[in-house]
Order: sequence, then structure tokens, then C-alpha cells
Amino acid sequence: MRYLSSLSLALIVVTLVACSSTDIEATVEARLGQERAIEATVEARIKVKEAQASEPTVIPRVVRVAATPTVTPTPTSTSTPKPKPTATIDWSHQQKGFDYEMNGQPILAINEYTEFINLYPDEAQGYYWRGTAYRAIDQELAIQDFNQAILLDPNQVAAYINRGVVYRELKLYRRGIEDFDQAIQLEPNSAWGYHWRGKSYKDLGQRANSDADHQKACILDVRAC
Repeated sequence: MRYLSSLSLALIVVTLVACSSTDIEATVEARLGQERAIEATVEARIKVKEAQASEPTVIPRVVRVAATPTVTPTPTSTSTPKPKPTATIDWSHQQKGFDYEMNGQPILAINEYTEFINLYPDEAQGYYWRGTAYRAIDQELAIQDFNQAILLDPNQVAAYINRGVVYRELKLYRRGIEDFDQAIQLEPNSAWGYHWRGKSYKDLGQRANSDADHQKACILDVRAC
């Protein structure tokens, strides 16, 4: 009987996680009608939420410690230093910022993301999400935040894609293509990398490259067609 109860509880937990993922995807689909570039942003957010749901959000902080002279312990000492507790990241500011952003309130979203950055200045996600909010009001500040996110996490595909989209909005098509190239190199199945690179090729009049990327994007994800 105890085994059956544990199994039922596990199934309920799995169901709840699946429902949560479905709700997030539904919210993302609504926003896609206004700006399809946010898809890459939402996919990154979903990865963060899934990571939080599957394991504790305990991320060790890197602390630089000045070198100190080596001290030889006395023979009578038997004490062992207690390890310092790792810092647990509080994602509440990011969640609030995400909600504000989905409701079309970028200023309030930026405020929440900034609070998160103040708490965790070495966490790339804070700069990435603030960059997505800045896109609506200040493209230069958006690029700065994406730059910092990439500096802290060079493998963050969504940061490259979003920065590339901003470059395209500024008509810096070739710089955008460089970012889309990097995103595709890091994640060969990035449908949105192909989607936006294809649009940039079209802006440059390179129809053959544009069509090839468009077809590839559609094969990987029909939402990127």
C-alpha cells in the first residue's frame, strides 16, 4: 500500500510539472503574435523553470580570496573547519519581471531584473532577461545587457539570437548574421537561429540563402516558419 501511494504521488507531481510547462507555452504563444523573436527568450525561461523543478536551485558562488601564508597546524589541534553554506538563488525577481514583461510593462520588468542583478551580479540570466525587456525601449541598453550575459555565459544561445535581432532592427544585418551563426554553431537545431538569419539574408537581398534558412527553420519547428 505504501508503494502504491508513493507511485501515485510521483505521477501527480509529474502531471503538475507537465501542466506548468503547458501554461508557460500557452503564454508564449500569445506573445508570438506581437514579436516572434521572444520565442527564443521564452525557451530559455522554460529551461530555467524546468531546471528549478527537477533539482534544487543551489548554485555555488565563486569568491576570490587573497592568498594567505601557510600555517602549520599544531599537533594538539583536531578541529576541522566547517564548510561554508552555498548560496541559494532567489528567482522571485526574475519571475515577477517575466510576468511584467508578458503583460507589456517593460519598465516594471527592468526594475525587477535589476534587483536580481544587484543580488547576483555574476549570474548571466539577470542580464539576459533585462536585455529582453530593454528591447522595447532602448536597443543600445539591450545590446549592452546581452553583451554582459554572453561574457558571463558564452554558450547562451538565446542571448546571441536576441542580440542578433536587435542588430537587425538597427539595420546592422551582417552583425546580426554573425550572432545567428554563433547561435547555430552552439545549437545546430536552433530553429529560431535559422529563422532570423534567413530574414537577415532576405534584407541583404540574398534570396537563395534566405530560402534555405527558411526551409531549415520550418523543418526544425513549424512555429519558426
